[in-house]
Amino acid sequence: MFWVIQENLKNEIGFERLLQAINLRSLPFEIIKIIPFSHDFVSEPHITEDAVIVSGSTALSKIAMERGWKPGAFLNDNFDFSVWKEAYKGLLLNEDGTIEEFGKLDPKEPIFVRPCSDHKTFAGFIIEPDKLQAWQEQIFGISDGYATLTPETLVLSATPKLIYEEYRFFVIDGQVITGSLYKAGDHLRYSQDCDEEARAFAESAAQVWQPDRAFVIDIATTPNGPKIIEINCLTSSGFYEADVDCLVGALEKSFG
Repeated sequence: MFWVIQENLKNEIGFERLLQAINLRSLPFEIIKIIPFSHDFVSEPHITEDAVIVSGSTALSKIAMERGWKPGAFLNDNFDFSVWKEAYKGLLLNEDGTIEEFGKLDPKEPIFVRPCSDHKTFAGFIIEPDKLQAWQEQIFGISDGYATLTPETLVLSATPKLIYEEYRFFVIDGQVITGSLYKAGDHLRYSQDCDEEARAFAESAAQVWQPDRAFVIDIATTPNGPKIIEINCLTSSGFYEADVDCLVGALEKSFG
């Protein structure tokens, strides 16, 4: 496949490993830049293959979809929380989660909040009621057309949960290809050494339902066993310490 890779804007720790894996296989690729607030490239990539895959931001994945690149990006409406909360009923960390407009949130206690969609408007986190109110007031004051978060943006809100560790697993055609620990308690910690129960849970969840042939699933270990935190688009997710070489090989085998 031809790989369209976005420049390393966020110092992604797996960026160099991705390039190494691609170069090791002598795969064609091009590193691109996206014009801010657009779906256009600074310079058009010179694509030399029929099969094209991307790696970068959600904006790049959207561009791939708009241009009809195949496999392009693994992104569709199934990645909205309103869809996968039904598919994974009974397996979710935030089983008690509710969906409402960001501007209408009015909790009396701290809540976990994240966007319903996988468009990376903001990362999920726990917030105090007073800080949420201040944030809402800030958003209410933004009127330009470039705002990605608006009072009408649908979000998931849920009670905070006790989490021991958080893992990310990369799934292709129902099989976990690789994974990484990325958080232990409240601390970021990256390791390829993944909890076997969490890995098995991720694979069993993939047998229940898959949003696309390739996707990312984040698993939390909790007092009640492993639970699904969220699913994400594989082509716009961070690698952490996952085996990127193994992932590239699996993607080439399945889609190249």
